[in-house]
Amino acid sequence: MREIPLKKRMEVLRLYFEGLSYDEISRKAKVSKGSVVNIVRELREGKYPEFEDLSEIVDELRSLAVEINKNKISVAQAVLGIKFYEKLQKLGIEPKALESYIKMCKSLSPEFVRTAVRLYLLERKFGKRYEEILEEFEKKTSKLEKICSEIKALEERKTNLEIDLKKLEERKALEIAKIEELIKGAESLQRIGVEKVCRLSTFVEEFEKLGYSADELAKIARFADKRDRLIKENLRLRNDLNMLAAENRGILAAKVILETRTVAISCQFCGGSILCRLPTIFELFDAMKRNTTYSVRCPFCYFMNYFTPRDVLASIGWAILYYASI
Repeated sequence: MREIPLKKRMEVLRLYFEGLSYDEISRKAKVSKGSVVNIVRELREGKYPEFEDLSEIVDELRSLAVEINKNKISVAQAVLGIKFYEKLQKLGIEPKALESYIKMCKSLSPEFVRTAVRLYLLERKFGKRYEEILEEFEKKTSKLEKICSEIKALEERKTNLEIDLKKLEERKALEIAKIEELIKGAESLQRIGVEKVCRLSTFVEEFEKLGYSADELAKIARFADKRDRLIKENLRLRNDLNMLAAENRGILAAKVILETRTVAISCQFCGGSILCRLPTIFELFDAMKRNTTYSVRCPFCYFMNYFTPRDVLASIGWAILYYASI
C-alpha cells in the first residue's frame, strides 16, 4: 500500500478540524475514507508532533468545528459569539433566558426605550440618580414659585401704599389749605407787631385785643404742629415708596431675564452690550462642573468673547442691581 505524503496528511487533518465529514474529507483530499480514518486515529494516538499538545482535546476541537460548520458560521463569527456570551455572563443573564429578554424588548414601545435611554444619559451627565435630579428640580421649582408669590405680594403692597399715599396727599392738601388760612392770620399779627412781644401773656392780651381768642391762637399752634408732622410723614412715605419702586424694578429685571432667557453681557474688547442666551440651571451646573466657557461674538466689534458660567451669573446680578438703583 502506497504511503500517503505528509503534506496530504496535513490537508486531511486541516479538513478534519474544519468539521467536514469523513466522506467530504475523502472527496476533497482525494484519498480513501479508510485513509482518512487511519490518519485521524494516528492523530489521537499522538503520532503527529505538530499536534502533540492537542492530542487530549482532539475530539472537543472536532466537535466544535462540526458545530461551526453545521451552523454555517465563520470562526470570526464564533469568536464574536464567545464575546457576546462573556458580556451576558457579566450582566448575569443566562443564555436560556436570552430569548425571553429579546421578546420582552420587542414588546416595549420605541418611545419607552427612547425615554429610558434619555434617562440613563441624564443620570450619567449629572452623576446623580433620577430621583435625586427630580428632587432637586422640585426644590428649584418650589423656590421659584415662592419668589413669584413674594413678587406678587410686593406688587400688592406697592399698590396699597400708593393708594394710602394718595389719600394722605389729599388730606395733606386739605390740612395745608386750613393751615395757610391760619398762617395768614398769624402773618397779619406779625405785621402789626405781635412778633415783638416777648412774653406770652402780653402776646395773648394783644391777640385778644385784635378780636382773636386764646383758643384760636392755640388752635393755630396745633395746626402748625400738625402741618409739620404731616410734612415729615409725607417725606417718609415718599422714601418708602422710592425704596419699594427700586425693589420692584430689580424684581421686574429678574422677571424679564427669566422670561426672555437672555442677559446682557459687556464685550471684553469694546464694552458693548451683547445679548446672550441664559442657560438652564442644569446647563450652568454642568458647565461649572466641566469648567467650560460660552463663546459669543460681539455684534459691534466682532470680537469673540469667552464667558464662564460665573460671568453669566454675575451679569444677571449686575442687571438686577442696576435697575434697582436707578
